[in-house]
Amino acid sequence: MNDVIVFGVGHSGTSLLTKMIHALGWSPNDADATFAESVRMREINRQLLAGAPLQAQMAASLEFVRSLSRPFAVKDPRLVETLWHWTEVFAALQLAPMLIMVERNYEAIAQSYTDRNELVRGKP
Repeated sequence: MNDVIVFGVGHSGTSLLTKMIHALGWSPNDADATFAESVRMREINRQLLAGAPLQAQMAASLEFVRSLSRPFAVKDPRLVETLWHWTEVFAALQLAPMLIMVERNYEAIAQSYTDRNELVRGKP
């Protein structure tokens, strides 16, 4: 079984898909119960997006990926902006996880944000 990265914007169905993949036998590792997001990957991605030094984030990312039980399935909606970093990490470790990209109609995503009252300045 190949390692898996689930990739897609928030409210696109990535949590549901990732939970299904975990149920089929892929290791969830440190995935949270609500969103099936890797807690450590989420933290590294937050730091990357905040402008943390890349060298330190690369070291943390390499350590994180080495610690994963395999085959793994990880996801974090921030991958939409940080996949370039993780591509470098996996290449450095000579790993080639399968990338599963989830797409959803823009209007359906906006409606999901609205339904959950997750609005910014009144907009989803």
